[in-house]
Amino acid sequence: MSVSPATVRQSESKKFRSDINGLRAIAVAAVVLFHFEIAGFSGGFVGVDVFFVISGYLMTKIIFDRIDRGTFSILGFFYDRARRIVPALIVLCAVLLGVAWFVLIPNDLLVLGKHSASAVMFLSNLVFWKESGYFDLASREKWLLHTWSLSVEFQFYLVYPILAVLLARFTPRKIAVAILGLIGVASFGLSIYQTAVAPTAAFFLLPARAWELLAGAMVYFLPLRASASSRRLIELAGLCLILAAIFVFGPEAPWPGWRAIVPVAGAAFVILADQPGSVWAANPVTTWLGKSSYSIYLWHWPVVVGLNYWLVSPELIWILVGVGASLALGSLSYLFVEIPSQRWLARDDNASTFRRYGMLASFLAVLIVVAGAGAAVWIKRGVPSRFSPLVAIADAAARDFNTQDTRCFVRAGQPAPPCIIGGDGKTGVVEMIGDSHASSTVTALAAAVPKELQGGVRYEAYASCPTLLHGVSPNPENLCFAFNRKFLDPVVNGPASEIPIVVINNWRSYAEAASLSFATDDGSLTPFSFVGYRGDLQTTLCQMARKRPTYVVLPLPDYPVRIAQTLARSLTRDPKAPDITMPIGEYRQRQGEMAEVLKETAKCGVHLLDPAPFLCPDGKCMGSLNGHPLYFDNHHLNEYGNKFLTPMFAEIFASSASKAGAAPLQNVDSNVPDPSKKM
Repeated sequence: MSVSPATVRQSESKKFRSDINGLRAIAVAAVVLFHFEIAGFSGGFVGVDVFFVISGYLMTKIIFDRIDRGTFSILGFFYDRARRIVPALIVLCAVLLGVAWFVLIPNDLLVLGKHSASAVMFLSNLVFWKESGYFDLASREKWLLHTWSLSVEFQFYLVYPILAVLLARFTPRKIAVAILGLIGVASFGLSIYQTAVAPTAAFFLLPARAWELLAGAMVYFLPLRASASSRRLIELAGLCLILAAIFVFGPEAPWPGWRAIVPVAGAAFVILADQPGSVWAANPVTTWLGKSSYSIYLWHWPVVVGLNYWLVSPELIWILVGVGASLALGSLSYLFVEIPSQRWLARDDNASTFRRYGMLASFLAVLIVVAGAGAAVWIKRGVPSRFSPLVAIADAAARDFNTQDTRCFVRAGQPAPPCIIGGDGKTGVVEMIGDSHASSTVTALAAAVPKELQGGVRYEAYASCPTLLHGVSPNPENLCFAFNRKFLDPVVNGPASEIPIVVINNWRSYAEAASLSFATDDGSLTPFSFVGYRGDLQTTLCQMARKRPTYVVLPLPDYPVRIAQTLARSLTRDPKAPDITMPIGEYRQRQGEMAEVLKETAKCGVHLLDPAPFLCPDGKCMGSLNGHPLYFDNHHLNEYGNKFLTPMFAEIFASSASKAGAAPLQNVDSNVPDPSKKM
């Protein structure tokens, strides 16, 4: 006798687990309060880990209960997951794209379009993993960043039921459980390893997260046989672990890694205890919050981004309004999207297989439409025609990067061979080394090279990498130490040369980088101190000056806002919005300490290049000029703005010594061994 899908679902839902619903409430509350930066919830991001455990348990229960009854089908499973997740997600993306069409500047809209397409195709975790580079938008400007966790779950749903069916068909249950347990252990090991060496991948990708879902699976397979009092103690222990993770951990903690075992174990303990009558879970507030948790999760993050989009620094009252708006929008989505769509789609529980395939095809078609709309916005570069030419000019400045940036500028991993910028592309008559500020100014230096020299700029740059002989980044994916030793060793230890070398860094950011370490001769690390940074910087530059004419660019102006983005947004509201400027006194105050440190190196022969006369004429530093931004963010010059420094760089070639005819630098990689292998 066959059992209808409707009967199966009815039996699955007859026992409402208020404890699991309560876990959802805790998880979503933690995430929301963390994202709104409410004091005390520094580890609220662990709510996502709790959600993963819940999903792993429920999916395992659904799959194996149906397998045991002989009613499981992969088609039915996918259909159930789609109707649970897709409708609210589609509405969110559609609403965001619709509103964004009227209010977002082109660059912001094109990013939203890209992220919308990836979110509805459940690939956003892969997109955000790849976007972890130095020049990417800040996380609080990505409207759909939170959908990465939905993508991880859905990718798990694609693999897990197939694996479950194979295990159920070809192995005894105990063996199947052991295999799933071993996969979970392997995933946990990978999570620990990747968190140490590739933290972005560990955070966003399924392989290092699968163990959290499989932890929920183990709870299903290993039911607890204990007294009521023991169950209550286990539940209490689980709640304490979750709350400890929420209140003790912080964003600075490498995640997930081994630390994630705390909230994962906590969630597993609560589910294992199976105490649906607990007061903390079985009350109206928790019940409502838990049932609405998916929609609240979907809507809270766009509210966070919206506050930061229109309010640079939201006050407490606006934060509280944001929390309230998140709860209200989530409730509306639950009442008017989730519930009606599930009821409407439930009519197909007893439908034929053909009709159910048709419904899945309909889901896919709607997803493709939304994804297509997002992709179209991306392809059309945010549709600049929606606004005036002034807005389009300001907005385009945010994408006015060095066109050779991707070939020469390394954001993570092994250093790249040097590039030759300008000239014949084969020989360098001047060298530039530095961080992202080198990337944003190298073409200005190339423009300053006299034509008669018939050469260009040999250029080496690495993101977030101070030019220090001994500086070590705390980020394991950042091989700054290897980069500097590879390109600085030939300078300080090699033969003298008259080929000038230009050094430019975002100096002040490293003076405040308390997590920067310094390598000693024996390979050990000493912790950061400003005195240590100043000493290593001055030693490095002075050693370079002994062998090569060394030019150091004093700190560039930096602003409290993103210039191109802020001006473009202002122009959408007021076509006569003024240029963004900063009094030169404020610039001197912000950069004065590091400027003095660099000026001390003049005593050992370092030549100083001062950008102030060129970027701060008449006592004001120019963030924009006549509606055209000079910066693509708050401190990186764009290709328009960096040309204001070409006359400054021309000073390098004013000396006849620099034209004397030393052998030009070739576009070849250094043969210096990679010192990172010693660390």
